[in-house]
Amino acid sequence: MEELRFAVGQLYEEFGHNEVTVALSQILDCLVVEKQREEFEEWKKSKDLNKSQKIVM
Repeated sequence: MEELRFAVGQLYEEFGHNEVTVALSQILDCLVVEKQREEFEEWKKSKDLNKSQKIVM
């Protein structure tokens, strides 16, 4: 993900603010959000699992 951020940054530096760089930046934003959503869901599952294990004990 970090490589993609760097690549989009380089494109902005080279080509400036235009339709293509904006579109790529928006795609990157969507990918970042999706990754964060997945990580949050995993965190939530592990938290719920820990809760249920404590209740059983």
